[in-house]
Amino acid sequence: MRTLTPAEVARVYIERFGTPAVPCLIDVLQFKGTMQESRAIYILGKIKSPDTVNDLLRYLRHPEPTFRRMATVALTEIADPRVEEHFVNLLTDPDPAVRMYASVGLMNIGGRITIKLLLASLGNPDTQWLAVKILDKIAERDIDTMIDALQDEKTRWYAQQALVELDGQILPALEERLKSDDPLTRETIAIILGSVKDRRAVKPLLEALQNDERLTQTSAASLVEIGDPAAVPPLIDMLTSSSEDIRLYAAYALGGLNDQRAVDPLIGVLEDPNSNIRGVAAHALGELGSRRGTRPLLGLLEDPSENVRLTAVYALGKLHDWQAVNPLRELARKDDSGKVRVAARKVLGDYENLSGR
Repeated sequence: MRTLTPAEVARVYIERFGTPAVPCLIDVLQFKGTMQESRAIYILGKIKSPDTVNDLLRYLRHPEPTFRRMATVALTEIADPRVEEHFVNLLTDPDPAVRMYASVGLMNIGGRITIKLLLASLGNPDTQWLAVKILDKIAERDIDTMIDALQDEKTRWYAQQALVELDGQILPALEERLKSDDPLTRETIAIILGSVKDRRAVKPLLEALQNDERLTQTSAASLVEIGDPAAVPPLIDMLTSSSEDIRLYAAYALGGLNDQRAVDPLIGVLEDPNSNIRGVAAHALGELGSRRGTRPLLGLLEDPSENVRLTAVYALGKLHDWQAVNPLRELARKDDSGKVRVAARKVLGDYENLSGR
């Protein structure tokens, strides 16, 4: 075991002596540019006395990077909120070690002040990467400020990414903000709920899909991203809603959830008076891949809407049901739409490739 040097022994005793040693150590700081001065900075950090913060803050502007580094480490150990703004400024320090120590300090002690300062600094390319990294680590210390940042286009993307990293910790706060007066905030929150992929978000997203016309599309997409089978029965019920948007996005979500319980209800939607909804239902049946959808989809090949016929063709291509071959050949010859004829020929080519395997 290595024997401690006299200087190391003295340092240990001074650290143990604690706060009463602070005035003496402050006096040692007057020995400019000496080893004693740097050791005093180090020990003051170990003692962790808030009374030394102002003395150490002066060293953050020291021309020598070594002293800036030591002061940053010492202030990180003291963990006083007064240093937050100074540490944010150090993210542009010319010395990379100082920037690194300041970022560690902000991760350890940063709170609401730090989050606000970092959000304000995101437009600076010199600090951006560090600011984003720190926000990822400390966002949970002030979720409300991060959510408020969603309303500013300059900080929205970064706040969104940081909130997603927090996973299920933030669900209660997000669910509450899903009722915000600001439509853009509600939409961004719905996206985040999908990205978090927590099943507890299914219920508020279903409610938003049904009750907030601004969120029908976003909520449906988020429900698909979460992929919870518990969403299927409520979405099936929405297929009979009086709202066309709700029927449309409920059909879309059911196609993405890949649950066979949705096949028969979606077949019923193929008779919807709205051609957009018929098209989405046809696409969803293709995604589900059940051949129970073959005959109803063949019926759509005579739909008055070009887009519905086109979607039905591609859906039939995904079902790989040979019953579709002759009707598709007929369509490829006679349909009024060139797009539909081309699509039918393409799907027939896919069938032929399958038969050659």
